[in-house]
Amino acid sequence: MEILLADHILNVDEVLYWLGAILTIFAVVTAIYVPVKKMLKKYDKALQKTEKTLENHADINAQYQKLIDESKADRKQLNEDVSAIKKATLTQIKLELTSICDNMINRGYAYLCECEKAEHLFDAYEPLGGNSGMAAKVERVRALPIRRAPLENKEIEE
Repeated sequence: MEILLADHILNVDEVLYWLGAILTIFAVVTAIYVPVKKMLKKYDKALQKTEKTLENHADINAQYQKLIDESKADRKQLNEDVSAIKKATLTQIKLELTSICDNMINRGYAYLCECEKAEHLFDAYEPLGGNSGMAAKVERVRALPIRRAPLENKEIEE
């Protein structure tokens, strides 16, 4: 069947063929486009939700980092304080131990209570990083003869 239009002949079968092809292409595109568009909307919503979650995590991470930095500063200060206390304690023990040991060495003998005190102080001094010079002094004291203290003799007599 042919239709005559302005000096052209149109074949109806050909028009219907092209119209069917166009409709088929449109249907295929629509069949693909609609689900893809829905999927992209879902993906966009999920992406926005993830971005919000990441922002929240960034805030939380910033808070944690602040706490970590404060903790590091506190730990540094604590280490400095412990170091100062250790140094002061070491100095104090060394002074006391030196005094006790020098008295015994100068006297040439030791009293038992002095030996016990010196050993006790040296046991605390050495782990704090005491030097070997004090260890040598304590060894000299250990070699001294031990005598009973005058107070111990009076206690026995009474």
